[in-house]
Amino acid sequence: NIRELKNVIERSVILSNGDTLTSDVLPYEMQHQTEKNSKSMSAFSMQSIEKLHIQKVLNYTKGNKAETARLLEIGIATLYRKIEEYGIENSKN
Repeated sequence: NIRELKNVIERSVILSNGDTLTSDVLPYEMQHQTEKNSKSMSAFSMQSIEKLHIQKVLNYTKGNKAETARLLEIGIATLYRKIEEYGIENSKN
């Protein structure tokens, strides 16, 4: 609905790093929507928030996964699993 779309756009603008909105600030469900997936999308789902938070911390640490895991207070194996699960791409390895 219109109200939910408005919330998604407002949230995306807040989370964007620049002047252009890109798909990486959209909720997880919007990025990975398939025709089979008909469940409603939530701009504030835990998956969307978690993915964006991990991306922000990875950017902050310039891709240092050990430091990212430490700041997130999770194990490095958990971080790697979440990076794969959410399809997070990072230019730094």
